[in-house]
Amino acid sequence: MDLTNLSDRDRLILGLRFRLKHIRLAVAEVEAGRAPDGFDFTPMDAPEDMLAVLQRLEADVQRMLRNNGADDSGSLN
Repeated sequence: MDLTNLSDRDRLILGLRFRLKHIRLAVAEVEAGRAPDGFDFTPMDAPEDMLAVLQRLEADVQRMLRNNGADDSGSLN
């Protein structure tokens, strides 16, 4: 995919969509009993604590998407 023709806003939304997908995959990893890659969790972190952090991140990214004209899935309105 050639990103050079995308506006800054569209690139931002694309990056946020990628981050949202990464967070949702991490939630699935935690729910499956594994520690997700790409996050600063330690083996001592309880799954509930990891899920709480990931859910806050997910809500923040969804809010940023909405603030930039996209819905929670990242689709432009």
